[in-house]
Amino acid sequence: MPEYSCDCCNFSTTKKSTFNDHLTSKKHINNSKNTDDIIETNDTNKYLLQIKELENELKMKELQYQLKIQ
Repeated sequence: MPEYSCDCCNFSTTKKSTFNDHLTSKKHINNSKNTDDIIETNDTNKYLLQIKELENELKMKELQYQLKIQ
């Protein structure tokens, strides 16, 4: 039998109807909002780090180019 589980609520069941009920429960809605906030913050931080890394790469390329010219 397949098992349906919700990681953010630590909930699992073998019945799809019970799982669907869980998805509309207050507990799940509140937990998923909190989880979404955490994920969004982590994604934002990840993108900021990627931007900084790319900026640093560009600076290095500029310096390399300037050294070649001299």
